[in-house]
Amino acid sequence: MAGKVLAKKTVAKKGPEWERVRIKLFKDNNKYREPLFVSVNDYSALIQRGVYVEVPMFVAQHIQEMEEADAKTAGMIESLTRDFDNNMRSRI
Repeated sequence: MAGKVLAKKTVAKKGPEWERVRIKLFKDNNKYREPLFVSVNDYSALIQRGVYVEVPMFVAQHIQEMEEADAKTAGMIESLTRDFDNNMRSRI
């Protein structure tokens, strides 16, 4: 069953970056259950989670970049937390 992009702004579709690709966003019953709002330049959309949807290539690339940044941030937070805990233990 294919999902849908729930809302989007209509803009002129020119160039290879407008090629449509299928993606499926992670869905759970907690933080990742609502549609994902994506805005890139003049294009914005609410993308349904948990089903395959077709989006322009540049939207898929933007989502991938956001996920990579989130993973990097989570790793950094984990590292800083570990360093802080180790520092606090050494003071006791």
